Amino acid sequence: MDDLEIVYKLRKRINNLENKLKSLTCENVHSNPDINKQTVARINKIEARIIKLKGIKNDKIYQVYSGLSNRPKTVSIVINIEMMKINEIDIGDNITILKMTPISFKLDDKKKGLKDIIYPIDATDRNLINILARYRTIINKSKDFRSEPFQIGKDSTETVIILLDYFSREYGGEICFTSEDISYCNSAQYIVGGIANFGSLHLLANNLIPTAKFSIKINLNYDRDLAQSNSTMKNFIIDFSKSIAHLLHCKYDFVRIFSIEKIDNKRGIIQVNFGITTNDKNQTEYLARYFQTRVR
Repeated sequence: MDDLEIVYKLRKRINNLENKLKSLTCENVHSNPDINKQTVARINKIEARIIKLKGIKNDKIYQVYSGLSNRPKTVSIVINIEMMKINEIDIGDNITILKMTPISFKLDDKKKGLKDIIYPIDATDRNLINILARYRTIINKSKDFRSEPFQIGKDSTETVIILLDYFSREYGGEICFTSEDISYCNSAQYIVGGIANFGSLHLLANNLIPTAKFSIKINLNYDRDLAQSNSTMKNFIIDFSKSIAHLLHCKYDFVRIFSIEKIDNKRGIIQVNFGITTNDKNQTEYLARYFQTRVR
C-alpha cells in the first residue's frame, strides 16, 4: 500500500468519524440528561481519535509531497521529533521566561558569542553589535568592531543578518545561529518547533502556521515548588508539556511553554502560558477547540 492510498483511507476514516460526531452532537442536544453523559463521553473519545488520525494523515501527506518516503531515514530526523528542549530559561522573582526548541536543533552558545567583544567607539547600538558578534563567532571572525567595523552594504552578509533580526522581532522572535546543516525540506516541521528559516519565512509572514496560545492557572507555590532551582523548574516544564501532549493525543513538539507567572503566592497559584502549533492550520484549530472542551 503506497502513501497516497494510506492518505485516502485515513481521510475516509476521518470523514466517517466526523459524521458520527455530528450525529452524536445532535443526539446530545435532543436526548435526556442520562443519555447526554454517555454521549459526551463518546464524543470525547471520537474527537481524540479524529485528532490522532489527522496527525497521521498530515505526516503522510507531508511525506508524499516532500519525497521523504524515498530518502534514507537519517535525512528526516526532524520528522520524528518527540520532545522539545529548554534552550534558555530566566527564573525571576515573579516570572520565568523560557525558550523551547526541537532537540535536534543546535543553537549557538550565546555566552561564548558575547565574550571578548571590542565595541566600537561610536554610539552604535550594542544589541546590534551583540548579534553580529554571535555571527562572527560561528564563522571564526574577529569580534573587534574597531579594527573591523560593521558596514552597511547591499552585498554585506552582516547587513542581511541585521535586517533578518528586525524581521523576526516583528513576529515576537529573534535571530539565532547554528553551525549545523539545515535541510529546507524540513522547514515546515522546524517552524512548528519555533524555528523559522529561509524555507519557511513565507509561512510565518502569511500566518499559515499559527500558534494557539493559552494561559491556565495551577495550584502551585511559585517560590517553594518551582523557583528554588533550575532543575525543579525544568522538570515541571517538561512534565507539563508531556501532560498537554497526552491530553491532546498529539506530538510532544506541538506544545511549547513560553512563561510561568506567580499569580498568588499566599494561596499558591501560578499561571502557565503556552502554545500549540502544528504544520496544519486546521489541525491547530481542532486541537485548540478540543483543549478548551477538556479544561472547562
